[in-house]
Amino acid sequence: MDSKNIFIVCGRKLRQVVWINKEGEESEYRYIGVGSLFETRTADEIIKANFKDGTIFLVVDRHESREISTLDAVNEVQRLTENHEIVLTNINFENFIHFNRVGTYRIGFYRKGVRDV
Repeated sequence: MDSKNIFIVCGRKLRQVVWINKEGEESEYRYIGVGSLFETRTADEIIKANFKDGTIFLVVDRHESREISTLDAVNEVQRLTENHEIVLTNINFENFIHFNRVGTYRIGFYRKGVRDV
């Protein structure tokens, strides 16, 4: 799948993602840091826990979205989050991790029929 199609499909699926709140907290966002403060060990654990296959999609924009190995994901996310919002998703677009530029992330899953209000 080419970059543009990965980006388009991901965008459509994101509208129906259920974001998981951490128990006892009101928000689904969790802090992970950015730049030199990025918690690589935590990111690696999160990625491994949510993506069992070795291949995922790194979604940045229409021109820079691609298939990558889960082994390369932490370095790519750390490098790109300083300037971009990043989404990691499995190749079936069912599980999602959204990293943003302010150093937070959230985890969710696609649920058909759910819409943002």
